[in-house]
Amino acid sequence: MNALRAERRRLLREDENNDALADLRALDDALAAVTETQTAFNENLFAEIVLGITVVSQTELRFRLLGGLELTETIERRERGNAA
Repeated sequence: MNALRAERRRLLREDENNDALADLRALDDALAAVTETQTAFNENLFAEIVLGITVVSQTELRFRLLGGLELTETIERRERGNAA
C-alpha cells in the first residue's frame, strides 16, 4: 500500500511538472510571436500571458504568468489630485 501511495505521489508530481513545462512553452511561444518592440500596451498579449494580479501593497503589484512565474512591479505612489 505504501509503495502504491509513493508511486501515486511521484506520478502526480510528474504530471504537475509536465503542466508547468507546457505552460512555460506557451509563454515562450506567445513572447516569441512578438516580433516588434512594443511601444504601447498590448491587451491581447497581456490577456494571454497574465493569469492574475495581486496587490501586495500600495506601491507593489505581483503578476502571475503562465508557467507559474511571478513578477513584482513597483509603482510610483502619487498624491491624490495629482493627475500626472
